[in-house]
Amino acid sequence: MKPKDYLRQYRRGDYAIRGEIIRTISAVDDENLRKLLIMRYINNYNWQKIAFEMNFSRDHVVGYLHRRALKKIQKLRNG
Repeated sequence: MKPKDYLRQYRRGDYAIRGEIIRTISAVDDENLRKLLIMRYINNYNWQKIAFEMNFSRDHVVGYLHRRALKKIQKLRNG
């Protein structure tokens, strides 16, 4: 399962994987990426709110930071 699908599964209400998702996000070594993942997939913030909270443009958050965060999660999940 791709990281994006895995995280969306939680957002749709599959709470059986909640602990695993929180542990995975917590293991991301970059504070900004961790913050982004928590705001998006745990707190359910939209991209505009995340960009505002992080003081970045929406395009930077979606196009760069989010992509990096998903790659980090992929590495963590694949070992």
